[in-house]
This record gives sequence, structure tokens and C-alpha cells, in this order.
Amino acid sequence: MSNLEHLMRPFGPWAEWYARNEAFWAEPGGQRLLRNERAVLGPRLEQARGRFGLELSSVDAFLNAAPVGKRIYWAPSVEHAAKPSPLVCLPTALPLPDASMDAVVLHHMLESMPSPHQVLKEAARVTSDKGRLFVVAWNPLGASRFSGRYLSALRRESRTAWRTAQQLGDWLAFVDFKVVGVHYCNFPSAFRKEGRFETLGRRYNMPLGADSFVIEASRKGVPVQPIPVRQALGKWLPASFTNRAGIACDGVQPGPPRAKKDGQ
Repeated sequence: MSNLEHLMRPFGPWAEWYARNEAFWAEPGGQRLLRNERAVLGPRLEQARGRFGLELSSVDAFLNAAPVGKRIYWAPSVEHAAKPSPLVCLPTALPLPDASMDAVVLHHMLESMPSPHQVLKEAARVTSDKGRLFVVAWNPLGASRFSGRYLSALRRESRTAWRTAQQLGDWLAFVDFKVVGVHYCNFPSAFRKEGRFETLGRRYNMPLGADSFVIEASRKGVPVQPIPVRQALGKWLPASFTNRAGIACDGVQPGPPRAKKDGQ
């Protein structure tokens, strides 16, 4: 299905997922999760400077913290394009040039989309060489796995399985990205002191019990083999000049310079 055919449909899997997640994040439990994710991702986005930023999410909650010149927000259809500078398209086929975004945020996209590998591949493609790719995902080792909390229903509706940070790190390595850091958040609330477990969990960055985590990734650097100056000059200059100047050519060391005669 092309992007145009998808946008002409009044309803579709992407639009249904978008509307369902908007309702989830509007609930009190969703607002608490979103507040904790903002607290973790916000300081990292403040360091992602550049010209353009892209956020693929059902809430416009993160990219405002990034000091970029132009912020672009993805939407699955025209009906949901209420954010400023919307990008209405399929998340698996972004109409953007390669390496054009300095900050890209994937907010709980890989657990809900039917083709998460392609979504991650597209997000990595548009991230610049010096840019940052942020992946916010649900943690399969979170407290919602062992209790009937509000995330249980969302977990049952997910199109794909929830994966750990190590597994998503392998996905990022496949698209030539390296993990800069993993930050866990949304720990269970204490009975009497709200946010006590959240503070301790973030301080020690414990994966067990956290309902979500944030991965900060960057493109792997391509090692460049420098060409020695002597070797480069030896290929283009005549042998008489390299021997006179004392430059090695083709692995042969030149002889000692000739002694000058008296009067020369």
C-alpha cells in the first residue's frame, strides 16, 4: 500500500493505534508514566543540538526540550495532524533525506507496530552522522509483568513482544548504531511515599522493576586508514626527486645524500 492510499483511508491500523495511545496517555496512570519519561529523556535531548528534529509518537511530549531549529512531528493520517510541522506518512517509509535529522525520538513505536525492524531502520536512516537516536520502550522486566496494573491491557494489545534493552541494542547494531546509554524509569510507587522507588531506581539505574527505559544511540564511526605522506608522494613523484629529497618509495629506503664538493 502506498502512502497516498493509506492517507485516503478513514481508518487504519496506524490511526487506530494512534487514537488508542492518545487515550491511554490522557489517563492519570499514563500521565505519571509520561512525566517520568520526560524527566529522563529531557536532559539528554537538551544536548542534541542541530537544525532538525523528528519525533515519532502519539504525544508531543519530548522534542520541545531539544534545541533544534525545526521540529517535525509524525502523524499517521491527516485527521491526526494537529501538531505543528506534521509529517503525515507511514513510519516505515519516511519521505526524508538520508542523515537529515539531528535528533530522532521513537516513543513506544517498536512494541506496537507490525513491522518494528523497518520502523527502526527508517529512523536510523534519517539520523545524521553526529545526531542522536532516542528509543523509548516498555521493559519486559517491569513491575507490570507481575501485577495487574494498567499496563497489562496495553501489553496484551501490543503487536509485537516487549524486548529488553540488550535485545534492542542488537537491533541498533544491525543498522550500524551503538548504544551510548540506557536509562530506566517508571518504577512502582511506594505505598506512603510517592516517587521514593522512582528516585532510588533512577539513581542506581536498575532494570528490574522499571516499566520503561530510554536508549540513547549514535551512529558508529567508520574507521579511516590514513595514507602516509611519504607513500602518497612516492606514487606521484619521480624516483629521482624522492631519492634526492630523502623520501622512501615502494618500501625502499633512499641512500644517503651525495656530499657536496668544494665550491658547489
